[in-house]
Amino acid sequence: MDSLEARISELEQKISALQAKRDSLNEGAKRWAEKRDDLNTRAREHREEAARHRAERDELNRQVKELKEKRVELQNQIAERRARIDDLAERILALQRKMGEDPRLMEDRVKKLDWRLQTSVLDPGEEKRVVEEIRSLTRKLAPWREIEKLVKESSKLESEVRSLVEQSKTNYKGMATLVEESGVHHRKMAEALAEARNAQAAADEAHSEFLRIRAEADTVHGEYVQTRSELEALGEEMARLEKESREDVERRARQRMEEEAVEKLRKGEKLTLDDLRVLVRKKLV
Repeated sequence: MDSLEARISELEQKISALQAKRDSLNEGAKRWAEKRDDLNTRAREHREEAARHRAERDELNRQVKELKEKRVELQNQIAERRARIDDLAERILALQRKMGEDPRLMEDRVKKLDWRLQTSVLDPGEEKRVVEEIRSLTRKLAPWREIEKLVKESSKLESEVRSLVEQSKTNYKGMATLVEESGVHHRKMAEALAEARNAQAAADEAHSEFLRIRAEADTVHGEYVQTRSELEALGEEMARLEKESREDVERRARQRMEEEAVEKLRKGEKLTLDDLRVLVRKKLV
């Protein structure tokens, strides 16, 4: 009985210690779970931030691509017009080689002859000679008229080239600005992804620690349940023994009362009501 009581006391102490340890482990697991969840949230926020920067970067890169294509188109237009200018320059040079006299002197001569026809009275022969000279000079000035036309066309093309060059420069400046902005978003995206990876790695470590502590807590809880079952079994055994002990004490007390009552009856001593009940039960009276 004493050894049983000692074992019960030992088990009660063990249960108390196991319960405290289990509760402490569960609290530790809870803290690691909260830390894991917080890190997972931070990792998700960093990934969302990286996604925003990636979208911004991709949109800027799309605009850069469009500007590049436009710049190539402008460069092609510039090259095409310069080629035409070079061709016009060669044609002008070829026509200039055909000019025998100074065109300005010939034009001045045509003007004077024309003025003479309009203001002077000439005899038929002289008038015919003047007209023929004007025709001759006009034929000689034909290349010069063509040169003027080509120079005008070349000047127009030069103006277009200057405009296209300015557009190309503006295009390049805009493209450079967009490329710089794209680079900023790319760096921020890379930084956010690095932060996300670090947070996720820490979250995974926290989860591993959570699982380890929870497993230990489950082991302790299993031992707690087993020990409590043993304690309950011993408690039942103790109750059974205590009941048997009480019944034995009662049996001995009844036996002693019976012996005392029989002795009183034998000696003729005065009997109590309890003595009479005992004697009646034993059918001695």
